[in-house]
Amino acid sequence: MSLPVPYPARQAMSALTPVSAPGIERIPMSFEEFRSLPDKPKAEWVDGVAVIYTMAPVSRHASLQYELAHWFRTRFPDLWGGTEADTWLPANRMRRPDLALTVRTPTGPWIEGTDDPPLIVVEILSPTTRSEDLIRKGPEYASAGIQQYWIVDPDDDPSIEVNQLTDGEWVEVARVTEASPTATVTVPGHDEVELDFREVFRQ
Repeated sequence: MSLPVPYPARQAMSALTPVSAPGIERIPMSFEEFRSLPDKPKAEWVDGVAVIYTMAPVSRHASLQYELAHWFRTRFPDLWGGTEADTWLPANRMRRPDLALTVRTPTGPWIEGTDDPPLIVVEILSPTTRSEDLIRKGPEYASAGIQQYWIVDPDDDPSIEVNQLTDGEWVEVARVTEASPTATVTVPGHDEVELDFREVFRQ
């Protein structure tokens, strides 16, 4: 298992001035300090900066996470799946996707995304995390060699978007909405399955 490139400790965490955005605080700290943070609120680590999500997700987010985990479990029982499982990525980054699926069961405290990246990661958007999930995490997941990036948008026009890594870039291969609820999805190394918007977005 590879370990993070050492990052020099700055000063005591309490003495740091966070760079804040609505619902997110960014606080420089060492990886050791980051790993000592409590599980809640959710936090990720990006090259020496802890990205702390200070607003708890709404119940809709938790429901979608549950339904998707069940959907993947019934279609791909041979895959290991975890919700909010720490995933080590290239360039000194530890992200915590809403759902990650791997071909092999992780053997350490986190998914080793640099040596054995997840097959699929899923992010459920929220007003707080939208820019982080769409702008920052996409390139990071691609650089790790993750094969599919699923983006679930529960807001104004709810959708599930499936993106396939192609020549280092994300290419949308399927999208389901209330108006167009079904699509055929091929997961690398597995048979085609039908994705039905109504199975995930239960009322």
